[in-house]
Amino acid sequence: IAVRRAIGASRSRLAQQFFTESLVLVVMGGIVGLLVGRYGAILLTRLDPKGSFNGYEIGLDWRVVTATAAVTALTAIAFSVLPGLAGRDSVQTGLRQADAQRKGLLRSGLVVAEIAIALLLTVGAGLMVRSFLHLRDVDSGFSADRLLTFRVNFPESRYATHAAAMTAQQLLAQRLAALPGVSAASSATDIPASEGSLIAFTPDPAAGPPPENVPIGSVSLVQPGYFETMRIRLRTGRTFNSSDAPGHPLVAMIGETLAKQRFGGVNVVGRRLKW
Repeated sequence: IAVRRAIGASRSRLAQQFFTESLVLVVMGGIVGLLVGRYGAILLTRLDPKGSFNGYEIGLDWRVVTATAAVTALTAIAFSVLPGLAGRDSVQTGLRQADAQRKGLLRSGLVVAEIAIALLLTVGAGLMVRSFLHLRDVDSGFSADRLLTFRVNFPESRYATHAAAMTAQQLLAQRLAALPGVSAASSATDIPASEGSLIAFTPDPAAGPPPENVPIGSVSLVQPGYFETMRIRLRTGRTFNSSDAPGHPLVAMIGETLAKQRFGGVNVVGRRLKW
């Protein structure tokens, strides 16, 4: 750089060279990143463990491409300006101190920072892949094979009462179940592997002394046919049916883990809990 400046190269001319070199590198890196992202998303979708994506599509869209292009352009500009800022010294100084301690420390610091950031990203990606593979081996308790889920809102402006919304839910499930190729249909406020609602409850005193801290559990309100549609195995007792309607005794089903933790793992059919 010092030699080129000595024979008459202007700062703008040097900046053009730096920009061209940086642009070639970052464009190649951006293209490789987009390709890895695209085919990595396809691979993740094929490895979808137990339907944990809940039907969400994973892939690249115009926002990802735009952000990548913006980062690419900013990186090219930054790395074309920095060498120009570093070359403000005189030609003689630049020739004599090409390996000066200040520049050596700056370069070493940049290399250390790059290695640290790359190591951080690599460790994070490795942990994510390991967790993803472990998730595939976890028994989720339901079958995601040939299962379709979607969300529907019942606005209060159209369904003024809770009963009207419930009736609309049941009608929708019945119409879906009547479609060709549909073996079962039901509805619920939340589905497994999603961020459900939490409640505080008190276990049946007959199961033992009350805990020091009030237990917290996830809750989902479901319609008849839910467990058959999700193919959730029934350990003991029965599933919900049309007789579990308002005006009848309230019933609930709990998971095996909750039964072991709060009811001692004994037969919990007939036990009670307070919401």
